[in-house]
Amino acid sequence: MTIGSQGSRPSKNQRREDARQTAREHRAEAQKSERRRRVLVQGGVVAGIIVVVAVIGLVIWSAVPSPGPRPANMASDGILLQAKLDANGVPTGDIEAVLSKALPDGAEPVTTAENPDLLNIVVYVDYMCPVCRNFNSANAPIIKDRVASGAATIEIHPISILDRMSMGTRYSSRAVNAAACVATYDPNKFLSFDDAMFNNQPDENTTGLDNAAIKDIVKSVGADRQAEIGTCIDNETFKSWATSSWNRVKDATALPNTTDVVFGGTPTVIVNGTKFNFNTDPETGAFYPAQFSDFLLKLAGLSASTSTPTPKP
Repeated sequence: MTIGSQGSRPSKNQRREDARQTAREHRAEAQKSERRRRVLVQGGVVAGIIVVVAVIGLVIWSAVPSPGPRPANMASDGILLQAKLDANGVPTGDIEAVLSKALPDGAEPVTTAENPDLLNIVVYVDYMCPVCRNFNSANAPIIKDRVASGAATIEIHPISILDRMSMGTRYSSRAVNAAACVATYDPNKFLSFDDAMFNNQPDENTTGLDNAAIKDIVKSVGADRQAEIGTCIDNETFKSWATSSWNRVKDATALPNTTDVVFGGTPTVIVNGTKFNFNTDPETGAFYPAQFSDFLLKLAGLSASTSTPTPKP
């Protein structure tokens, strides 16, 4: 009789146990697969939430003007101009800008320390505002005369409130940016640039001046560093600052160096903390003769018959 190999075959109990072990291994592997699936699903959900939150955050962030480069010589958000003095402190008859470094991004403006012995004239203007043009036409000679004589200072705050009047070209904002460019690169030409912008003012409800025309104005006043100013105008280097400075003006409960003067439109004119309340000709919009000069004389404690005020010793 041939002896068979039954002794090497697993027994019935062993086969049963092997089957149970295999089943356990399959279950364990299935459980691991399920856990991996749940982790992947949960991770996908979390990633999706993160993406949604990031998108929402980006939309919110992009809607808020971020701090951008700040112009030099406009620490107060305006440019201050005063009489140029000789070595003995005597006015030369010329006007110069008060220089200041560009503030860091996001910094609050520095309020100008006004001289109590002078007429401290502050104006808020929009270069597309026809009333601002009329104010400048009537009163720029008076202001320049008093500033050059050493009796006054002038601080000009260009702001943009009339973008809606330039058919989508944002002329007011671009003009404010251009003014900041001139203030930064050739501040002593700012007053001439300011006059020229009003002399070449476009009508409301037009596209306004394009950047090339604004750069022509810069050239016409003989500004130095025209290449830098031109690049600054084209790149709108101070676009963010123009927005934030306007927000500070409109949101102020009282404008700097005043106790209760709030912005009420352009031009807003303040002298030694007192607002100049004016009337204009209802037909032409022109300012009445001597209205502003009488206002200055009154603040200086002089009568209209008195000569140009001069600073106290």
